[in-house]
Order: sequence, then C-alpha cells, then structure tokens
Amino acid sequence: INWYKTSSMKQITLPINGVNTPIQSEHSYVIIGANGSGKSHLGAWIEKADSNNVLRISAQRALSVPEYITVRSEKTAWLQILYGNEKNMDKGYKWAWGNETTKLVDDYNSVLEAVFARMANEKDKYFKLCRQCEEKNIDKPQTPQIIVDKIVDIWNSVFPQRSIILDDNTVKAKTDKNKEYLAKQMSDGERVAIYLMSQCLVAPENISIIIDEPEIHLHKAIMHKLWDKIEEYCPTNIFIYITHDLDFASSRKDAKKIWVKSYNRENSIEKWDIQVNR
Repeated sequence: INWYKTSSMKQITLPINGVNTPIQSEHSYVIIGANGSGKSHLGAWIEKADSNNVLRISAQRALSVPEYITVRSEKTAWLQILYGNEKNMDKGYKWAWGNETTKLVDDYNSVLEAVFARMANEKDKYFKLCRQCEEKNIDKPQTPQIIVDKIVDIWNSVFPQRSIILDDNTVKAKTDKNKEYLAKQMSDGERVAIYLMSQCLVAPENISIIIDEPEIHLHKAIMHKLWDKIEEYCPTNIFIYITHDLDFASSRKDAKKIWVKSYNRENSIEKWDIQVNR
C-alpha cells in the first residue's frame, strides 16, 4: 500500500484487471463481496504489498483474555502484534508461513500488553513534564488524554449500561449495580470490542489497518458507533474493512466501496474481478 495525505486524500493500491491501480478516498475503504469471492485473499495481498506498514486484523481471532497482563515494553508488544514474533520482522511467523486467511491469531495478551505499556509511558512522560514545570516554577500542563481515556470513551459510547476499568494490569467491567467482573467473563461482543479498539489505538500513526469481518460478535446497534469512534481517534490511519455485511458497508457512508466479484488462483498467480464504486 502506498500511503500519503494531501488535502485529506488517502490512497491504496489494488490489482484491478491485473494492473496495480491507485485508489483514492477521503475517508476509509470497504471491500465487500460474497462468501468465497476472495475478499480475505485480497486483504492478504494488500498486506504483502507493504508488510511493515500494514496491520491486518484477521477474522480468525481468538478472544481468550488472561486474568492478569504481564507487561513488557510497548515496542516488544507491538512487534508481537504486527509480526507474531518480537525478534524477527517477518509476517511468516504471524501467518504460519502461508496460512494468511486461515491461521487463528491468538494475540489478545500482546494487545493488552501494548495498552498497559502505552499507558505507563504516557503517565511517565506527563510526570516528567510536571517535574520540569515545578523546577522552572511554571504552571503544570493540562492533563493529557491517554490511551485508557480513549478506550473508556469508546466503551461508554457502545456499552453505556456498564463501565470498564483498566488498572493494576487487569481489565474489568462494572454493572450499574456496581458488580465487577473480569474481562475473561465478558460476553463475546464486549471482548471483541476491547480487542479491536485496543489494537487500533496502539497502532502507530500513518499506517493502514485492515479489519477482516469487523462485524463479528457485534450487534448492529453498537458496531456502527464502535467504528465511528475508533476512526475518530485514529485520523491519520487508513481503515480498510473487509465484509459481506451490506448493513455494515452502508454504515461507512463516506468510504470508498470496492466490490470483489470473484477470485482465481492459477500457478501461484492471483486474479480478482474488482469493481470500484466511484
């Protein structure tokens, strides 16, 4: 993928009629097509085109949440998310060497590691800044919005009936009756929402984020709000959604729609029949 931003325009490259063609959009992209039309393979193709600058969130994602998160450095956690390996920058580790559309990705712990590491880094940065202000006898800066504040804000927009708590290396929710429960006891919808918002928020700026089947485990009443809020907090990233859900596709009103009609692979050569709605 080639990324740039000029006059709010974003750009990706797609293999249309066998020719790599740049496609521009002011907002996000939605790749839509029937089951078996080759949408996920197209997502894998986009990732391979610029491996280091594309985060692809697979539809095959495990939702097992550990009770306690062992926090490592943010960089280490991010490398584990992006490459499936913290020492070798090769996506082969993540996708089991050729299983880009079928490999079950079990990286929830790494995603939460990155969140808690980012939170610690942001708090430490603010503390040092306040210390410098004290030494110079000047007013302290306004308290910044850190990653946990963003997660809480997104969560409240989609689950207003309960609150979320990220503290002491654990993730909990609390009902309106003040009953707390751990993330591992949450519903599939709650766990996938935390996973998606966290992974997008820890991603660096100016990279492309491909989300395969963004609607999985999410009720229609909340999935639109969830992605609206996530995009709001990640304005420099390119969002590429892969879906067969027409309701979700229509909810991305300003997105460029890409219809994948069919897919064929012969002698390791991949071909798609693609139509871009201008």
